[in-house]
Amino acid sequence: MAKRRRRAKGDGALFQRKDGRWQGEVFLGYDGEGKPRYKAVTAKTQAACREKLEQLKKQRDAGILQADKLTMTGYLERWLETKARQVKPRTVEIYRDAVARCIAPLIGRTPLGKLTALQVQTMVGELADQVGVRTANICRTVLYSALKQAIRWQLVMVNPVEAVDPLKETPREMTLWAPHEVVRFLEVAASHRLYALFYLVILTGLRRGEALGLCWQDVHGDSLMVRRSLTLVDGKPVLSPPKTAKGVRRVALSSDALSVLDEHRARQQALREFVGEAWGGSRWRDVDLVFTSELGTALHPRNLERSWYALQEKAGVPRVRLHDLRHLNVSLRRKQGQDAKLIADQVGHTNPAFTMRLYTHLFDDDRRAAALSMTDLLPARASSEPN
Repeated sequence: MAKRRRRAKGDGALFQRKDGRWQGEVFLGYDGEGKPRYKAVTAKTQAACREKLEQLKKQRDAGILQADKLTMTGYLERWLETKARQVKPRTVEIYRDAVARCIAPLIGRTPLGKLTALQVQTMVGELADQVGVRTANICRTVLYSALKQAIRWQLVMVNPVEAVDPLKETPREMTLWAPHEVVRFLEVAASHRLYALFYLVILTGLRRGEALGLCWQDVHGDSLMVRRSLTLVDGKPVLSPPKTAKGVRRVALSSDALSVLDEHRARQQALREFVGEAWGGSRWRDVDLVFTSELGTALHPRNLERSWYALQEKAGVPRVRLHDLRHLNVSLRRKQGQDAKLIADQVGHTNPAFTMRLYTHLFDDDRRAAALSMTDLLPARASSEPN
């Protein structure tokens, strides 16, 4: 065996083998059994081998060689632990789901330091076929964020996801109810205990979580204050701040919306007295939510969706998502002539251009003008009511 040329500690070993080739080695530390670990390079000449050795040392010092021993699954688990202290619980849950269901099964065994752009491209393509383009793009974004952190931690030098473009998403064809369909749905839903929720979302454009997180203390005068949102974390309802900073906002209420809320509160109070001390349980008793389960606990989004779709079927109206009522609300506001900036303010969008591409000027600075009246918007409903 060729004799190693002694170098300063940490500089690595450089020697010529019996076959004439030069070999360089760097020390990586000790394994779990206390045995030393080395990484080697070879070249025909001493100068070429020394150059490779210097590059190897840079990689070792940057942590890249250790990254070869860390699988993507192992790294992503550590990254998620860090993200859990930085972002909302619901966001972490989305990240974990993307990693567990989509990313890890396809590239989880690949060493962190050996992941290539081609592997990422293949993963995104397979996910598009299996779970859809939108989910594939979400997973790409999650992986990009994770590997961006790996660079900061000096585990890798490049982010292979940067070389992979997001897939083009085909916009979902949106179905909006016509005024007579809104009237029909509300007529059928009038006797349902969540009637006020549907009525309110149509007139205000609240997000589902914002409506479910609404408390009675947030409703005062001719407006309501959006302060929190109800989301699911590990399958359980929790209250958290709104989606964005603009999500915290005051929303104007019309007189008919206030009347519907007053009637809902009276019925809720009667139910609360009937249930007694069990109302809300220990977790929700003092929260005073506007919309609850029949026992006063937070209304699970799944149960809300179940009622929502059942009422649509009963009314015979086109099937739409509850979130589509936000789009319906913007559409109704546009028809009423409200300005893009005012609409964005009311529905909680950060950028008015996102709300309406063509609306750029604010003509009416009076927030009260944003209060929608069901009678004004849906004259068919007014004419259908008995005298």
